[in-house]
Amino acid sequence: MRVIQMRGSWKDYVDIHALMTNGIDLATALGAAKAIDRTFDPATSIRALQFYGDGTLGRVPAAMQRDLTRWAQEVDLTRLPSLQPRRGLSPEGLER
Repeated sequence: MRVIQMRGSWKDYVDIHALMTNGIDLATALGAAKAIDRTFDPATSIRALQFYGDGTLGRVPAAMQRDLTRWAQEVDLTRLPSLQPRRGLSPEGLER
């Protein structure tokens, strides 16, 4: 989820769409990103998932853009799951 805040390549949006369509809900993905990096701002990713006007983002298929926008609009940022990083699942020292 952080990668779309940093570089925003169309491929990252396609990857996020694949995660969502295969059982990972957006709120959980945002909560996981926050667990790994406490400086992560979920609102920035929510905004990014609703904007396709820069760089290569126009290459994201229209149906995926609609799905990602809808899912982003459905997230209640005040109710993200509070997750904890688990040792061994992330590189040592990655948790901030």
